[in-house]
Amino acid sequence: MFRAKCVVRDDPDPNDPVFFEQVMRAVSELASLGLVLDFLSEEDVEDDALQLTWQEKEEQAELHLIKDRYTGATYFSMSAVKAADLRLLTESLERHLDLMTQEELLAAAQRDMVLEPVLLLKLAMVARRPDQDVIATLREALEHRLPQVRYYSAYAMGVAMWSVFVADLEVLLKCEPDKDVVEMAEKALESCQWQASKG
Repeated sequence: MFRAKCVVRDDPDPNDPVFFEQVMRAVSELASLGLVLDFLSEEDVEDDALQLTWQEKEEQAELHLIKDRYTGATYFSMSAVKAADLRLLTESLERHLDLMTQEELLAAAQRDMVLEPVLLLKLAMVARRPDQDVIATLREALEHRLPQVRYYSAYAMGVAMWSVFVADLEVLLKCEPDKDVVEMAEKALESCQWQASKG
């Protein structure tokens, strides 16, 4: 299964009629291109997020629109059996919605990680493979004097699940004084170690 995530600029409410119409234009365009996604459900996920799901009838592709209530982030999570279908999903969303690119998120995270540490998480969502600039930015944030920045850096490392972060998280856990940062770093370390064990 091929997977990707896209972050929506300004974190709109999925129930906003204007935004939802843009989403439906992308879904309609996909149908015209041969990838028909039917609306499957709208559900609350453990009170932490609102998730709207579209699925191809043969389960060849899925599109999830997620509003994370904790971070405020609005993003799409996509999966497809074929790489070409994942590309169709991504390109259609890019045409119809205001999505943030990895380059934009990297620049914003480097510039504003103190004021808006959730940018670190969004950066990790859209980074599809280990990238040296992303790695360097998350490592820098993990050493920041503010616990909230360290927290979101650890959170982002857990989302990225790159084995390269195992050593960073282990070092952090030896000396981290903040309980919330420790909890997040432990979860992130488990995710990164699991990915490393897969080779």
